[in-house]
Amino acid sequence: MSFAIITVGWPGSSVVFVDDPKQAEGVKAEAGGEVCFVGVKNTLTLDGDILRRARFPMGRRVAEYAVGPLTVNIYAEPWPSYRWTPSVDTSRINSVCSKLTQLKVRVGGPANLFRQIFDELNTRALKMLAEAGVDKWVEETATLCALSALGLTPIAPLLLDEGVEEVYLDRPGALCYLDQTRYGRLWYPYVVGRYTLQRLGLYTELSVSGALSYASNSVKGYIQTGKLSLRVSVDSEPLAADGGSCVIRKLYHSKWTLDQLIRNGTLSAEVAALLVGAVRRGYSLLVCGLPRSGKTTLCNAILEHLPAEWRKLYIEDVLETESPSAEDRVVRYSTDSGFNTDKLLEVTKSLHRSPDLVFVGELQTKQQTLAAAMLMAVGIPCIQTVHATSLEGLLNRWRNIYGMRLDIRSSLLAVFIDHREGHRVVRKVVYTRFSENSGMESLTIYSDGAIDRLRLAEGGLEGAYIEGVRALGLTELPS
Repeated sequence: MSFAIITVGWPGSSVVFVDDPKQAEGVKAEAGGEVCFVGVKNTLTLDGDILRRARFPMGRRVAEYAVGPLTVNIYAEPWPSYRWTPSVDTSRINSVCSKLTQLKVRVGGPANLFRQIFDELNTRALKMLAEAGVDKWVEETATLCALSALGLTPIAPLLLDEGVEEVYLDRPGALCYLDQTRYGRLWYPYVVGRYTLQRLGLYTELSVSGALSYASNSVKGYIQTGKLSLRVSVDSEPLAADGGSCVIRKLYHSKWTLDQLIRNGTLSAEVAALLVGAVRRGYSLLVCGLPRSGKTTLCNAILEHLPAEWRKLYIEDVLETESPSAEDRVVRYSTDSGFNTDKLLEVTKSLHRSPDLVFVGELQTKQQTLAAAMLMAVGIPCIQTVHATSLEGLLNRWRNIYGMRLDIRSSLLAVFIDHREGHRVVRKVVYTRFSENSGMESLTIYSDGAIDRLRLAEGGLEGAYIEGVRALGLTELPS
């Protein structure tokens, strides 16, 4: 038995499930573009005139859940993997997708072209599905149809699934893999094709008004539609020497509340109160960790508990903070290179924008770090993220690599968050004071699951802690 699902979009954008992968050979002469064939132990991708193969044995099934009209199965060792199959009759879905590919979409301007195209396809898909009598999983199915019409059928389920955090397409011919919230890193039965990489590059360009070329081999963009929120990083040849590469991060995972982070063990209620209270009292936070450690997720949760009357400025390369509601006094700035600005400039300009707090995502260079230090030096509370695993390593980079003088006038708390065995955990909070006379002084306020009350008092942070307890409405904390 074999059947196809959602054969749509650019020529040959489809996924075919087969019992015997040899059946794929018979399609090679007829199909064009890209077709993904998924068998029990093998997966193949017909990538234009190239048939790419990979062995894909299944391990023991450990979980099953629904993603709209699809059923997802998670398999464990010796081959941890993610698989999906349709759970509904796909004939009406295929019909809608075929009609979508024939549409001409009118766009209104050069800004965020991909969103305009996607939202129009999604709206048309909703209408067509209603006319076809589809009354279950309608919104999810419409998004699936729109993605398929755009030639992204093989990875469309991963973009729909809220359990998927990040998708890795290393090069044409490589087996795709992903990070799943609960089950960690999993293989995915799709051999990456060059067509999918080219399309992702094009859609990222349309989102940021940038361009991939021999002079500029990388593009990073924030793809936001009514249904998707993605950070897509694409590298092309000759930089990506094996034919291109792409990483897709799902940004809606930043929408966690502090209560949720406390319940899942990311941080304790005590630490949450300390961090919220410290910022409310005018201290700055430096949230440190490796990529994917949950830095921005934690920052988003803290930002939700700051005074509503504060005017907040968020400065990021690619937007990962939550979209503000009508009553939020928030201005967000995206400093992606496609917008003809940079983080250093916008951080500097924020001094004239009357902020009560500034959030700066990812301090990556000496200039950006200096600009952020300048904000703290003039007394504007800041929350910033930076890649670091220890205070010593971070300070060494500032001193010996950047050549920075540590004469920041305001005090700050350095928060270290880690990603361990699929769980994100705040493992240490260090209170840091800088002065020209005595240099840097630091007190480890929290480590190994408990706040050091003596050091909390020594640092003068008891008032901030109490304010945080009140702001979060906490009543049952140990004394």
